[in-house]
Amino acid sequence: MELERVYQDGSNNMITIEATVDTGFENVALDECKEIFGSGLLSGKSRGRIFFTIEQDKYQKVHELRSIDNLYLVSTLIPNLNFTTSDKDLDLEVIKRLAETIEWKTPLAIWKECIKFHGNLYPTKEEHDESLKNKLEQLERLNHQRLTDRIAVPDVLNSISQRLTDRIAETEVLNSTSNVLRFRVTCNRTGKHSFGSMEAARDFGGKLHDVFNWVVDLTSYNIDIVLNIIDSMAYVGLGLTRQSKHRRNITHFGPTTLRATVCYNLLRLGSPKVGDVVIDPLCGGGSIPIEGALAYPSTYQICGDSHEKAVNRSRNNIESLKDKTISMDVLQWNATNLPLLTASVDVFVTDLPFGKRSGHKKDNRVLYKEVLVELGRVVRPSTGRAVLLTHDRRTFVNVLPKTCGLWKQTKVLGVNLGGLQAGVFQLLRTSKAYIK
Repeated sequence: MELERVYQDGSNNMITIEATVDTGFENVALDECKEIFGSGLLSGKSRGRIFFTIEQDKYQKVHELRSIDNLYLVSTLIPNLNFTTSDKDLDLEVIKRLAETIEWKTPLAIWKECIKFHGNLYPTKEEHDESLKNKLEQLERLNHQRLTDRIAVPDVLNSISQRLTDRIAETEVLNSTSNVLRFRVTCNRTGKHSFGSMEAARDFGGKLHDVFNWVVDLTSYNIDIVLNIIDSMAYVGLGLTRQSKHRRNITHFGPTTLRATVCYNLLRLGSPKVGDVVIDPLCGGGSIPIEGALAYPSTYQICGDSHEKAVNRSRNNIESLKDKTISMDVLQWNATNLPLLTASVDVFVTDLPFGKRSGHKKDNRVLYKEVLVELGRVVRPSTGRAVLLTHDRRTFVNVLPKTCGLWKQTKVLGVNLGGLQAGVFQLLRTSKAYIK
């Protein structure tokens, strides 16, 4: 595994960061890392993850990354755990011993500094018990208040809003009752083992609770400790993000809204340059051009859709970012007949209808061809680019050769989007003239 080549244990002020990324975009994310930290960055990847080692004082620059979802500090790497693979009790004892023999002091100090945690990392048993008692008393009072004050409302949206309010109130209670560190443990496992992931997480977390007197909290935790087991190798990650970094930009969601991290990776493949006109002709909620306007402020973003609701959704999302200055316009149009001049656009980046949540696959055979030909008309010959995402890869592959030689395929990525196996097609406009 490439992590073994990259890993640094915090000595010499060097730390190793693990970042999760949508499967298939690992190389794109690594390119962004090298752009921010330099081409000599020590880095590696595995499925859905990238690893890189940086100086600790450069940690804040990690949050400039737009291609990744969650961040972890790799605190420990154990090359061989000597599992029996047949005796569950013995193998779980190995997991327990691992929890108490790992050197925690250095990585915990680094984690505390990185996220600016001001709580108590090393509470006594008495402090733990007092914290737990206060937590239970406060939650009991909160639940009692909910029962006495809540007004029964049949409206589903109000019910959802109430649940969110309850969660916020509960978090505030937990934050106010004690500064003792709250933690949870999760386990990711690859390979054949005698135990399950939940059993490993349970025993690893139980031993940490006994050793450090931390409070177990599966929802309002301060630190997420992730035990990763790959065959006989293991490494531990300490969570550096409370929620995924893809949760940005969008407030009005549609049935096919893309995550901001996916949008950025698609845009990056299009290589927008200063002054480029970048268009999403099938914009949905506008997630791609909004990310483009924020990540590439020296470009001009235009988006459109044939559905009025989608156009309104895009405008609402732009309005919600009124505290930020972005160069972007939204239009209602037909992607097969764009109101744009021939050879006037530099880059097209879009999420084509998959034929699942939007449209039907049988319609894609006609739609894809018409859209590709129209994009070929509008984009600049020889230099124009297009980055197109679709789940219906077979239709796209069959249609591309029928676009009058306007496009040349330069790269294809297989990506996993929420369990859907999709394809990203990177195209370059040929020098062939468009003939109607």
